[in-house]
This record gives sequence, C-alpha cells and structure tokens, in this order.
Amino acid sequence: MPLVSIKHILLWISVFVGLTVGLSTETCQARSIQDTEYLQTVILDHSSKSKVVMFGGKHGSYRADDDFVAQLLPKLNKQGFEYLALEFEKNPRKNSLHEIVQDYAHGKLIKEHIHIAWISREKRYCAGTFDLMDVAKNLGMNFIFYDADEGEYNSWKEREKISFSNLKELIFEKDPNAKAVIFCGASHINEKPHEDMAGDLRKGSQGKIRYLASYIDKGSNANNFTVSLLGASVSGIIAPHCDMVVDLNDSTYYYNCHSQ
Repeated sequence: MPLVSIKHILLWISVFVGLTVGLSTETCQARSIQDTEYLQTVILDHSSKSKVVMFGGKHGSYRADDDFVAQLLPKLNKQGFEYLALEFEKNPRKNSLHEIVQDYAHGKLIKEHIHIAWISREKRYCAGTFDLMDVAKNLGMNFIFYDADEGEYNSWKEREKISFSNLKELIFEKDPNAKAVIFCGASHINEKPHEDMAGDLRKGSQGKIRYLASYIDKGSNANNFTVSLLGASVSGIIAPHCDMVVDLNDSTYYYNCHSQ
C-alpha cells in the first residue's frame, strides 16, 4: 500500500478517536475535521473556561479571518463575552483609518459615508472589520480600541506594554469579571517572548519581545486562550507560542506544542 494512503488512514483514525473521546486526547498533531461547526465547538469548549479569547489574524486578510470570528461572536456572547477589543489606536489620529473605524463603531459613520476612492488596501482591510463590528453591535457588545497611539512608543516592546495598560484601564480595572474577545494581528497572541519577525520595523525591536498575550496571561489572571488563524506554516513563524492554530482553508486545527 502506498505510504500516502497509510498516512491518510492514520489521520482519519486520529480524527475518529478525537471525536470519540473529546479534548482529553489533545496533542500537537494536526486534525483535519472538514467541519467548521465542530471546529467552533472545540474553541467554545476552551472559551467557556476563559476570561479572554484572543484571535490572531493576518492584516489585510479582510474576509476569512473576520468572518470566522463573526460567526463565533454570538456564541461567545452567550458565554458572557461582552467586550470586543480591536487593534486600533486608543486615541486615533484625525482622518486616519483608526478614526474612521471608531466613528463607525460609535454610529458617527455608516458604510455609505466612507469615501469610495479611499486607499484600496485599507478599504479592503476594513470591509471585514465593519461586518464583524455589525455583528457585535447587534449583540450589544462594548467596543474597545486599545492599541498604542502613533508616536507614543519607540519600540515594539513599548507598544505591547502600552496596549496591555490600555486594556487594563478600559476593561479589567473597570470590570474585574469582564470577559473579552480580542482580535488582533497574530504576532500579538504569543504567550511567551518571541523574536521580532517583522524585521525590526521599530527602533529598539531587536531580540525577543514580550507580546500582549503574555502580559494578559501573567498580569491579569485572565485565563487567556489564544487562537492563530494563520495556519500551521505561517503560525510557526509568526505566532509559535499560542494555544491553538487553525487553517481556515480546510478546517484543520492543532494544539500548539510550543505554548506548553
């Protein structure tokens, strides 16, 4: 029998065992479920025991990542998650993408008001964000914009610290029992210090960086659960220290060895 066939048989045996005995068989091995609903069930099982769920997506992937989180949001809301925190500046610059997103969240803008000729990349990026926000609005969730402001930091390390400080101020200190969904770029969900893979975009970013998820884990006792939506190959570079990796193309998921 060809080797590839043996691998497929072993994979489906592992899937069957996983479905039968549930999460007690968690490993770092990929599981191809081909069932988005079951994938959501796996995440919701973990979120039910967490105060914070972080989804790490790809900036510019304006449909798949946002749509996946949007589908989960009503179920997360039923579990008590009342905050949706998005990676936009706390105090946005005038006429910036960040200001437009906040104005939309607060009802100052509707989609028809957004200029049709606006920069194409940001327009595409925000398309999914606006739809995600629409779901949150209908659920009555609170929007939080927590990112460090432009010019407020000189290094990526400072940015992560400021982001966590903003989240504490806007959520955790006001409401110690709050449950929050955080949707951000995947690098921010690393629960352990990790090399700056962005090519030192900011002065002082050399070496390992303690990312936002690590501060949430250690600084707020938040029972944080982190999910990368980038798939295994990219997550292994950008977000190796998260709890779970999902490939939205084929519903494959695995529990990340590196976070253990």
